[in-house]
Amino acid sequence: MPLLPSKVPLLFTTNPLNRASDLRTDSNWLSTKRTEPQARFLPLWKLQPLLCGRADGPETALCFLSLEESAAIGPEEVQEIFLGLDGNAGYFARDISALEDPASQLKFPTHFRDARSALDLLTVRESGILGQAKMLLDWHSKHLFCSVCGIGTNSFDAGYRRECPSCAASHFPRTDPAVIMLVIKGERCLLARNKRFAKNHNHSALAGFVEAGESIEESVRREVFEEVGINIGTVRYFASQPWPFPSSIMIGCFAEAETEEIKVDGIEIISAHWFEKKTVLQMLSGEEVEGVRLPRPVAIAFHLIEAWAKR
Repeated sequence: MPLLPSKVPLLFTTNPLNRASDLRTDSNWLSTKRTEPQARFLPLWKLQPLLCGRADGPETALCFLSLEESAAIGPEEVQEIFLGLDGNAGYFARDISALEDPASQLKFPTHFRDARSALDLLTVRESGILGQAKMLLDWHSKHLFCSVCGIGTNSFDAGYRRECPSCAASHFPRTDPAVIMLVIKGERCLLARNKRFAKNHNHSALAGFVEAGESIEESVRREVFEEVGINIGTVRYFASQPWPFPSSIMIGCFAEAETEEIKVDGIEIISAHWFEKKTVLQMLSGEEVEGVRLPRPVAIAFHLIEAWAKR
């Protein structure tokens, strides 16, 4: 089975920056990199990235500022993380959520945009940088206090560790593993609608978080049985996708069904049906079939479905 038939990388992957994990713990090196003329800074305001261009303009991109431009729209003491190197230039992200209308301080057209809607405007490589920045800054905003003793923590190692000044506990950014699986049986696949989807919204692959002490295969089998009552045999890995809403890694799999009768749980899943491959191919071309349409290509679910239908 092909990995990605379209040969288009998944969003939030192919981040072009070198994270320089072997160097970023050196505070002197880091201080030098952020003050060099080629250093660039990406501001995020309430987790919305700054984009170049007007909000109603036809073209835009992530807006990386010089140190002087960055200082013009925000105080020095904000949460800052090192994203990586592009050649010899250091790239950073800064959380300026405490400011009001920060884009108005710049002398050229820019705007802050919700990360989900920004995806339609960015390249895949830019989405990888955005995903990294959003995940890390979101983690910092939610882990300001030590989970051991409750004292306020401080940021270290270029934003990749927080440490408690009281009990010396170290805390590291977390990524929550989630399985997303296309249930298949012969020339049919199962697509379902989550109750969170709007009316007449897309049907998609099933998904759920991996629980403590559970393998990926066990998680796939448990989630499918819980949500639609189908027993799963063979589980095959497909691909993975970072998903910064807020901090997951989506582990894509194909799940071979051993039974066919669908019993939706009615809690998370409100509709699930078997679809013939020819019908799925129609929907992949953009058609809506009997009120059902597929998820957008930004999600790994679309690529799971496409890989199966075009194998």
